[in-house]
Amino acid sequence: MMILLYVTWLIFHGRITWDVLLTGGVVCGSIGFLLTRMKLYKFSTELTVLKVLPHAVIYLILLFWDVVKANFHMIYLVLIKHEVEPSLVYFKSPVSTKTGTVAVANSITLTPGTLTVDIKDDEFCVHVIDKPSKEGLRNLWTVKHIQEMEGNA
Repeated sequence: MMILLYVTWLIFHGRITWDVLLTGGVVCGSIGFLLTRMKLYKFSTELTVLKVLPHAVIYLILLFWDVVKANFHMIYLVLIKHEVEPSLVYFKSPVSTKTGTVAVANSITLTPGTLTVDIKDDEFCVHVIDKPSKEGLRNLWTVKHIQEMEGNA
């Protein structure tokens, strides 16, 4: 949080000079110190966020790329191929936390052509529009990045 406050300070100030950097550091550090003393903030939480941040950025970039590819695949199915083979696919969740399970489910649902229908006892039920979408579920790269974020959290 202190880092976010400091970056916000720099953005709103508009120029970067030594006095701006020093004043921002003192103000943001003081706010962080007071919140820590009042038990409203833990510095360890910020360290956890900093550890997870690189994995989260990579995850979001790759998720965006996957959504773009799936959109083009859906355009191909609708405009050119004109045939779909919808089915339900069941598989076990390879992530260990509820937050990770929700992240995997949302990643699947955000991708066109797939929809998470149900999650019961770490087992996913996913509706897929065709066979390539079904194969894409077998090698979910999102799971690897979510597991890395879980491991750092």
